[in-house]
Formats: sequence, structure tokens, C-alpha cells
Amino acid sequence: MAGEKLVGFIKNQVKSGPQVELGTIVSDPPHLSIKLDQMKVPLSGDFLVYDGRLLEDVKTETCVGSRVAVMAIESGRRYYVIGKVVEA
Repeated sequence: MAGEKLVGFIKNQVKSGPQVELGTIVSDPPHLSIKLDQMKVPLSGDFLVYDGRLLEDVKTETCVGSRVAVMAIESGRRYYVIGKVVEA
């Protein structure tokens, strides 16, 4: 998948910086939750910070199953959802 290749490239370029991971939206708002590929339990609520554009997307249509790019912040205590990952 093109998105996974991009994330792999970013990880190889930035070894000591922010780590970008892929995840899947498993539930829509108001209880948005995302399961990261490397985690067994989905993240939700206070663990997530997301871009307003993503929030608008998930308010207008179901996004369950959509792939998203996520970056750990605050030493991994929270995760910033960068946005949807789509193939061109």
C-alpha cells in the first residue's frame, strides 16, 4: 500500500525523531477510537489529538476501517492523528 511505503520511508529518514505509525479507525465519534498496527488495544478519548479536518470528515461520514497516520507525542502518553492515509 502506498501509505505504508510513505510511513516506512519517513521512519527510515528520521531515526531519533518523531515516530509515525499506521492505525485503523475502529469506531466513529463521539467515541472515536483507533487501533494502531503495533498495539492490541485501541486508543480513544484523552489519548488522541486530531486535526480538525479529520474530525469534520468523521462527523459527516462513517470512517470505520479507514487507515490513518498517527504520531506519538508527550513521550507516548498521547497520539496525534495526522490524517487519513489513502492511495493515489
